[in-house]
Amino acid sequence: MIQSILVLNQKILQIWQGLNPTEQYFTLLESWLVWGESELLDNQRDMFDQAYPCLLLWNNLPSLGLKINNYSEQDKLVYYPGFHNLALLH
Repeated sequence: MIQSILVLNQKILQIWQGLNPTEQYFTLLESWLVWGESELLDNQRDMFDQAYPCLLLWNNLPSLGLKINNYSEQDKLVYYPGFHNLALLH
């Protein structure tokens, strides 16, 4: 049985620690929106990267926010933008 082990790359960690908070924030944001893959968080397979569905959601949000009136209305959020993206947006 092969086990995966998460290990910190000390060289990359040192570079990370040299970034200021703004650089750290935007590096994480880029990692999520540009390089992130939904398969790492769940079994969904998006045909677009993470940024596209998030940007469309932001663009179409009413000024008072999104209101879900019943359970069945939230079903579409599983697929678009995906619950993992909603959690990260929060």
